[in-house]
Amino acid sequence: MTKPHNILVAREYTDGNGEVKTEWLRVGVAFPNKKTASIASCRPASA
Repeated sequence: MTKPHNILVAREYTDGNGEVKTEWLRVGVAFPNKKTASIASCRPASA
């Protein structure tokens, strides 16, 4: 069985010290399609 892939969204922000940082938010999971090299489906991440 193949492993699912996390779907992540990056958000860049500036903290209180003026330093630019990146926050990563997991928004779902994608599963590879066995017949092709593409993603078959995805679903929202569990809370």
